[in-house]
Amino acid sequence: MTAKQLAAAAYETHRDDVFRFLVIGGLPPDLAQEAVQEAFLKLFTAYSQGEQIEHPRAWAYRVAYRFALKAMRPARQYELLDPARAPAAPGQDPETAMLNQERTMQIRKAFEELSPQQRQVLHLRAEGFRYQEIAETLEV
Repeated sequence: MTAKQLAAAAYETHRDDVFRFLVIGGLPPDLAQEAVQEAFLKLFTAYSQGEQIEHPRAWAYRVAYRFALKAMRPARQYELLDPARAPAAPGQDPETAMLNQERTMQIRKAFEELSPQQRQVLHLRAEGFRYQEIAETLEV
């Protein structure tokens, strides 16, 4: 495959995941889109220069993450939905709704106590990244 084909295939496969990762991380959608474009442009450039990239997905996440870090200085906190404002599921009795709301608030509290890096790790793990890929992406 040519550099263009490799980069295009990676873009088609991973762009939405990288974008979602950045938006969940607190980057505004317009900046997230810019970071995605930057990451895949750099991926194309790397392929064009003959670089062998073993894990293009992790590579794109890492480049986009670095872009986001620069764009978000000073660091912004995650913007989480307020569970108290979430509607109850249809057909759910009030007791179950209250228990679910309480559990959601406990999870939110625990999540807020994590460092930004720990939040990123959880998100990447939920996206299916292996621990080695997470370490490479976040450079830890």
